[in-house]
Amino acid sequence: MMILSADEKRMALEFEIFSEINSLIAARSKELQVTAAAIGELDVIANLAEIAVNNRYTRPESERELQYPYPRREASCRREVACGFVPNDTTWTARSTSSCS
Repeated sequence: MMILSADEKRMALEFEIFSEINSLIAARSKELQVTAAAIGELDVIANLAEIAVNNRYTRPESERELQYPYPRREASCRREVACGFVPNDTTWTARSTSSCS
């Protein structure tokens, strides 16, 4: 029979508790990753909002609307940003009542 000191017993109990917690976290890792991503997005939005308030940023208002010379697609926009600066050939025109699809 092995006689353990109080310190060894404490260390064994700490390791047992640590292992239990580790198993519980591992079982929920996907949910924790989704939650962490959502918290990260909220953090970015909250910081941008704080900067906007502190610097008194406002949404621009115009009687004109933007006209793009070609339809923009999200995938091509991401590719352009990843490749660096892309010249902007957007122009302003008088606001129309028709909607583009």
